[in-house]
Amino acid sequence: MTLYKRVTPEMYAVNKLGEGTYQFFTVKKAVFGSRSKFQDIWICVLEDFGKSLFLDQELQSTEADHEIFHSALTGPVLGAKPDARSLLIIGSGEGVAARNALRANIPEVIMVDIDPEVVEACKRYLPEFHGGALSSPQLKLVYSDGLEYLARCEKKFDMIIVDATDPERSGVSNSLYSEMFYHHAKRALTESGVFVTQAGSAWYRRRVFEGVGEKISSSFEFVRPYEVLVTSFGSRWGFYVATNNRDSAEKVEDVIIKSGYERKGVT
Repeated sequence: MTLYKRVTPEMYAVNKLGEGTYQFFTVKKAVFGSRSKFQDIWICVLEDFGKSLFLDQELQSTEADHEIFHSALTGPVLGAKPDARSLLIIGSGEGVAARNALRANIPEVIMVDIDPEVVEACKRYLPEFHGGALSSPQLKLVYSDGLEYLARCEKKFDMIIVDATDPERSGVSNSLYSEMFYHHAKRALTESGVFVTQAGSAWYRRRVFEGVGEKISSSFEFVRPYEVLVTSFGSRWGFYVATNNRDSAEKVEDVIIKSGYERKGVT
């Protein structure tokens, strides 16, 4: 299956939102395309959103509004723990989460991604996203399955950020939305540590989104869902931040409220 559908003389990219809803993007230029061991990788230039990354035919990030998504993902944990000494990132092959962490001057940043081909493609073709973070000597890159890495990890982190492909959409990432994964994440955090994950569309896939929260609650006492509108995704996007420390939970809540992120329809 190819990413591009030629339905007119122009070239279009198709992105599935819900069971019966699709987006069509006009493609100005195809930049890179490959099939790795794990997934299809496509980088192209969209008419209204600039350089964009697709994995397995699903839009992951665009030049125009990736800051909205990644600020929502990283902002609450980085803002709540300015004194953090260590951070683990799982996924986020574009390198934006790593870039934000390095800008926050966190001494130890480890990024774990299962697919080196994604990281290498983003390093080469998406410098506007990562700002050189993927080549920084301050970043430790590890190529591994995220669940397997956490299961054998003996380190403790002040923060864990998960930016994987969407739950129940890609077999590559399914294990990163399991109760076992959240159990290992809890074990790998310091006493006041904070965990955050993206959790897919809070509009088109509400059931899946809420299911992620239920699984996280099996390991964490304080679980906070929040949402932000990501224009290129055509949806309100959902996130969860979690901790077992009341003080950390209150600090995260303060950042979320001040940032204006919403919690529509979530109980």
